[in-house]
Amino acid sequence: MPSDERIEQALSAFEPPRVAFQSAIATTIGELDAMLAAGSAGEGEASERAASELGRFAAGHIDAERFAALVTEDSRLDPVAAEAVGRARKVLTEIEARKPRDYCVRVASGEDLVTKVAAAWADFGRVFGTARLVEAARKGQYRLPNHEPLMSSCPFPQWSRAERALTPPLIVDVDGDALQVDGLAKFLDGAAKIVLLVRGDSPPAPLARLVSPSVFIAQTDDIDALDRARGTPGPAIVAVVKRMARAPRAVRYPLFDRPRTWVICGC
Repeated sequence: MPSDERIEQALSAFEPPRVAFQSAIATTIGELDAMLAAGSAGEGEASERAASELGRFAAGHIDAERFAALVTEDSRLDPVAAEAVGRARKVLTEIEARKPRDYCVRVASGEDLVTKVAAAWADFGRVFGTARLVEAARKGQYRLPNHEPLMSSCPFPQWSRAERALTPPLIVDVDGDALQVDGLAKFLDGAAKIVLLVRGDSPPAPLARLVSPSVFIAQTDDIDALDRARGTPGPAIVAVVKRMARAPRAVRYPLFDRPRTWVICGC
């Protein structure tokens, strides 16, 4: 199957969590608009309405502590803080406008897979960094040296539990000889989902070292099998290989409805 076609299928399979992430951003942008308006007017009505709307969106989807806290209190912003909130809004607008293909990472031969994944999620993490900045501004605690860097990069290890529950999915188009996955274990937390679309030959059990009771791990040559990984509430990583490799006998389990898929560790 051509690589571009596999990417499109993987993006389609993981569209719901991607859309949820972008919807949360869009909602937050609306909250910032209300906050900037209410901050100068000193009226509580706009912030109460915004907090109510966020609560309805977040119900059953995310822990909205970071986002709902942005506008739950009436407050005036000093000029420096208001300017910072305006810059935060621009960051959120840029990320919210990204296309599905922007959730893909290409790792060519000779490049480092873990570094590429870390950079991609640090970039998306700016959403959470801006939320912290705005919360600090609302509380009168904004400090440029502490909060401004969060709009440039917010690495995954710095994310809170609530933020990791909203981790956007990542599709990685990777050459087989660049499939060095040991360092990916630190990202397998919250609702993180990684799909590795492997080009060419790869090791027989590329994900075996990542096995953990709390993580869904699978390798397959059937891209339609991604639906089960998407439905897993916790972290998941799936390698879609060129042809089914034979996993070590001690850790391989056939997925009953997908004979060409081995679930190395399923939750």
